[in-house]
Amino acid sequence: MSDVPGMKRLRARIDALDRKALQVLARRFEVVREIGELKRAHGLDTYQKTRWEALMAARLALGAELGLAPAFTQAFFTAVHQEALRLQRAPARRTRRRG
Repeated sequence: MSDVPGMKRLRARIDALDRKALQVLARRFEVVREIGELKRAHGLDTYQKTRWEALMAARLALGAELGLAPAFTQAFFTAVHQEALRLQRAPARRTRRRG
C-alpha cells in the first residue's frame, strides 16, 4: 500500500462505500425475488421490455446528472438487470439478510 499521506484514510472511505453499495444491491435483489414470485403467480414474462427501456432511460438521465459516464451507467445497469432476470427465473427461495 502507498505511504502517501491521507491515502489510507481515503481507501478506508472507499471500502466503507463499497460495503454500503453491496448492501443496497443485496436489498434490491431481495425485492427482485419478490417481483419474480409475483410474475410467476400471475403468469407474467420475466423480461418486461417497456419497463426495462423506461428504467434504463431514467438511470441514464440520473447518471448524467451525477456526472457518471453514460457507458458506465449503461453497463452497470445492464449487469444488474441480467442478474435480476436470473434471480427471477430461479426457483423461489427465502434468504436472510445480513448486516
